[in-house]
Amino acid sequence: MTIRLGHILSASLRRVFDKDIAEVLGLSKESLSIAKKKNSIPYEQISKFCAKRKISINWVLFDQLPQSLEEETDKYTRIKHFTNINVSAGGGGFNYDEDFEYLSIDKKLLDSLYKSNNSNPDSISALNVLGDSMEPTLNDKETILFDKDSLEVNKGSIFIVLTNAIKCRTICKKSST
Repeated sequence: MTIRLGHILSASLRRVFDKDIAEVLGLSKESLSIAKKKNSIPYEQISKFCAKRKISINWVLFDQLPQSLEEETDKYTRIKHFTNINVSAGGGGFNYDEDFEYLSIDKKLLDSLYKSNNSNPDSISALNVLGDSMEPTLNDKETILFDKDSLEVNKGSIFIVLTNAIKCRTICKKSST
């Protein structure tokens, strides 16, 4: 690990010493020396170092080239999961929060949901169900996927609807109390 960090630093320094590695990791020379003796790895510092320099942490820690991970990584796609926005399976509701985290889903599984077997991850999001009025089809606290670009109306489908009337009614109720 220190050899690969030294290799990275040697591009800007002629010779790299432990003090140089400790400095870029934000550690004292003594802390790095103790970590090396204990065969302990300062994961947090190394991950920050790699993130700042856009270097694969797998290469630094395991001598694993990024290309070896691409095939496995390409099997998955990331979609936005709006964890604080709920789809109300009942009387309706409105959410203002647009925070999200990414949810990784097997690309083949996602594609299998489409007749064309070709999904567009940019138009797919995940939301949480709130309420039990749609059980057993949709269960309370279940995570669902929806395609915000799909405008097809098919018999037997489930729709997420946001209208100005719902938005206005919710806002009006909040402002009058």
